[in-house]
Amino acid sequence: MSHMVYPGAVHSRFEHSLGVYWLAGEAVQKLKIYQGLELGIDNFDIQTVKLAGLLHDVGHGPFSHLFEREFLPQVISGSNWSHEQMSVKMIDHIVDVHYIDIDREMIKRVKVTTCTSVSNVII
Repeated sequence: MSHMVYPGAVHSRFEHSLGVYWLAGEAVQKLKIYQGLELGIDNFDIQTVKLAGLLHDVGHGPFSHLFEREFLPQVISGSNWSHEQMSVKMIDHIVDVHYIDIDREMIKRVKVTTCTSVSNVII
C-alpha cells in the first residue's frame, strides 16, 4: 500500500528486516559510543542485536498479523499461535538445517530479544 502514498515506494518483509537490522546496528553502536563502558556493550552484543533485528519477523505467516489474528483462530479453534513463537522455531530450524556455526549463547539471546513482547514463548 505504500506505493499508493509514495509512487515507487516498496516495503517487503525482506526490506523491512534489512532496515531493522541496520537501525538496530546504528542504535547499539550509539549506545556503545555514549554508554558502552557503563552498560558493558561489546562486539558480541552488537552482533546479537543486529541479528535479532534481521530475524525478528522471520516467523510471520502470510499476510502478517491478519493471518495470526483473524485467519488462524477461525481455522484452529482456541489457537494461541504467535509469530514470536514461530520465530523461535524458525531460528532454530535455520541454524540446524543449514549447519550454521554460531555461538549458542548468541542464538539464545537473539530468540529472547525477538520475543520480549510475549510471555508464553519457550526458548
